[in-house]
Amino acid sequence: MSYLDPRRPALRAPAETLALVNLCASLAALSRRQEPTSLARRLYTESWCRLLAREGTRATMLATLAEALAATRLGDLDQAGLARLGVAAPAAAQARLRAFAVAAAPVDVELRLALRMQLPARPAPQLELPAVLGVQMDRPPGAAPGESLAEQSLRLALLGALLSVETGAAAEAVFLAALAEPLPTLLDLPEGLATEIAAARAAVAVAGSPAAKAMALALAGGISLMPVSLYAA
Repeated sequence: MSYLDPRRPALRAPAETLALVNLCASLAALSRRQEPTSLARRLYTESWCRLLAREGTRATMLATLAEALAATRLGDLDQAGLARLGVAAPAAAQARLRAFAVAAAPVDVELRLALRMQLPARPAPQLELPAVLGVQMDRPPGAAPGESLAEQSLRLALLGALLSVETGAAAEAVFLAALAEPLPTLLDLPEGLATEIAAARAAVAVAGSPAAKAMALALAGGISLMPVSLYAA
């Protein structure tokens, strides 16, 4: 598959598949850095601020995934963090681009180019999250001690967007369904966004669909990623 043409078969050499699995592991680890707060928590907040500000699901997914890929190499040193350390803006931008280029090497080339356009990213708007979103920060899921539901859903969204290319799913829909996965209600969200989330949830709920396969891979942390097996599943 490819990001722009999901009908194109994915043919990966074993080394490329291993590199993608390793990248999945690096993205998953972002939610476990807790000094003073996890990268996943910050990206979760920024993702929802972008969505609530009507930046669009595709733009939000690309900006969040691009930031996360750079963070697998730079940690929490985003543009603002580098500036606080005294790094000049041009040097900071170049450092982030180099980090992104190394991290994104295993990513589908068309998706990689779309992500590259997001760096340097426009800062996320500063909004107060609705209560249904904010409460996710403090409710730890039983399967992942030490992680909040916010961190867990952000991790799932990143992996789902990345692995959607392997199944032919719409990356934006999988990203949105995963990000909203733990929400008990959509009533506190704007009507248009709530409708889009409901449609994304419906897409991943269809057994055997490309979106359902991408979500299953994300839930497995990408460890079972073997493109040949996806078509037989």
